[in-house]
Amino acid sequence: MARKRAGASQPHRGRGQSPAAGSERDRARTGFDRAGPPPRRVQNQLGPDLVPGEILPLEEVERRAYEQALLRYEGNVASAAGALGVSKGTLYNKIKRYQLAFSSR
Repeated sequence: MARKRAGASQPHRGRGQSPAAGSERDRARTGFDRAGPPPRRVQNQLGPDLVPGEILPLEEVERRAYEQALLRYEGNVASAAGALGVSKGTLYNKIKRYQLAFSSR
């Protein structure tokens, strides 16, 4: 009679399939279960005129992001563009489009 291998009676589980989603092993390894990380609390960094729960048009979000980057890097276009992940030319175009004032060095 053939001898059974340990665990041979269970079907093969492919990569990333655990017996129970959110198992203790997952929590121990990652700090959270398979449902994903806990939601982050986002601080209001867009200014005092933002009402909680308000949805801004994407263009306004973009304008504020460019403005914040220019303020943070004190008008240094190369640094601000690098932080935003855009080219200097794109940043100059956005400065012109949104009429952003910045102090050039």
